[in-house]
Amino acid sequence: MPLLRTLVLKDTTLEDTIKEISDQLFASLFYFKLTALPTLVDSRLRIEGQILCTQKAEDKALPLICQQLHNSILFINKKATRSKPTHNTYGNIVLPVVFLASNSFSLDIKQRPNSLPFPLSSSPYNSSVLISRGGLNASFSTRSHKRTRTDQNLPDRPSQKRKLF
Repeated sequence: MPLLRTLVLKDTTLEDTIKEISDQLFASLFYFKLTALPTLVDSRLRIEGQILCTQKAEDKALPLICQQLHNSILFINKKATRSKPTHNTYGNIVLPVVFLASNSFSLDIKQRPNSLPFPLSSSPYNSSVLISRGGLNASFSTRSHKRTRTDQNLPDRPSQKRKLF
């Protein structure tokens, strides 16, 4: 193994490939979630949401991930924007974003100046799909508001008929 590792590290043709794979894996750590229903502004949608990390606060790599995200450039529909990541009350990485877009939009991250931007998980996004997945258009309830498994395991009690008079 040490010999194989030395050979791989000395191979300059693999160096660029390894960096590219690393950048793709880094971008795949993040996903987008709507925080509000998109609103129509002129002929475009005002998209308000947040970019979240799949790694949670208890992960020891989170400070390094946050630092790399802070030094990265976010691309919204191929246009570079700078934004600063923050942490929510649980200590997880949150990158709030607000932008104008059509129904479909892309979010990419570029880590290094000479590298390519790579898409976040599931990018490009469709706002209609994000709305339905997030349950933002549910007026009273969603499928997840059904009885939980623990409720279903309670012993059945006989139903009582109500008297109408």
